[in-house]
Amino acid sequence: MRVLVVGGGGREHALCWALRRDASDTVVFAAPGNPGTASLASNLPISATAIDDLVAAVQQHDIDITIVGPEAPLAAGLVDRLRDGGRAVFGPTAAAARLESSKAYAKEVMRRAGVRTAASATFVGMGPALEYIGDHAEPLVVKASGLAAGKGAVVCQTRSGAAHVVRAMLDGSLGDAGREVLVAVLREVAAQGSPYEGVLYAGLMILPDGTPSVLEFNARFGDPETQALLPALLPGFTEHLIAIARRRWNPLPTQQVLMTERAAVTTVLAARGYPDNPEKGVAIGLPDAAELGDDVIVFHAGTSRDHEGRLRTSGGRVLSVTGLGTTVARAATASRAAAERIAFEGKTWRRDVAWREIQRAGTA
Repeated sequence: MRVLVVGGGGREHALCWALRRDASDTVVFAAPGNPGTASLASNLPISATAIDDLVAAVQQHDIDITIVGPEAPLAAGLVDRLRDGGRAVFGPTAAAARLESSKAYAKEVMRRAGVRTAASATFVGMGPALEYIGDHAEPLVVKASGLAAGKGAVVCQTRSGAAHVVRAMLDGSLGDAGREVLVAVLREVAAQGSPYEGVLYAGLMILPDGTPSVLEFNARFGDPETQALLPALLPGFTEHLIAIARRRWNPLPTQQVLMTERAAVTTVLAARGYPDNPEKGVAIGLPDAAELGDDVIVFHAGTSRDHEGRLRTSGGRVLSVTGLGTTVARAATASRAAAERIAFEGKTWRRDVAWREIQRAGTA
């Protein structure tokens, strides 16, 4: 089988890893991929948003299944183009992907479905947005309605701060995602929709009475969530993705997909200046997998190789370091120990990942 994974981040490296784990004879391509996927797949120098080039590559390389990683090509209609050409693809259509790509649309779907979420209003003009801000209590959350790579929400402690962000979004200084502005009183954005084929996962806030309130839905595998999730799943999970892509999925009773005694914790190593202005071109010292141990998997994200083949930073989130263990505490320890051993100037990372679960479980 020949599979194309679209994208070049840690999520796509994890997907390539899972595909090869589940079937070592699978021929995997990644577009554009990264130095990590290069050890598992053939990297194609095609941007994840170059829809015409991706469609041509699927034909040229006789791809059986395409798995779309990032949200941008979903919103741009890559799935629609491939399906119109008779190709099997895993991911939602552009219309279904609006659950993530248009927060205004998502809120309307939520309202009609009666799904609990934060109070909000949507604006395309400055005046009504500023009037709304003046009528509501602080703090406020201002969110671009379109895709913003996970960085389009701004929590504003004051009305004046919210007004400043609204002006920036509506005058275009925050990019295309700012064409519509969704001002949320409490928290940001949510969505729901049907028909739907692909991954849909929710960000939830559990209220004191135990009721879930939806913060957002994402129309694809999360990043870096995927880097922790896939290593904790039983082998064979990617077979489900392939069945869905081929539209051969039959509803089955609840199945066990998580390993019973396997926990995974992922620590993201970021470049200095992330997220606004990450430092690029910094040399990375990455120990071999054998040195890091069997309980660690390193997934590449913002990495590249220079003309001499040396590994360097090329983005904000540089590496995802996944630790494995029989408990969350042990997995976190493995992840932190490996993160300490990876070296590059300006390395930034959180040392408290998973602490709540460790505290709750009381395990070591």
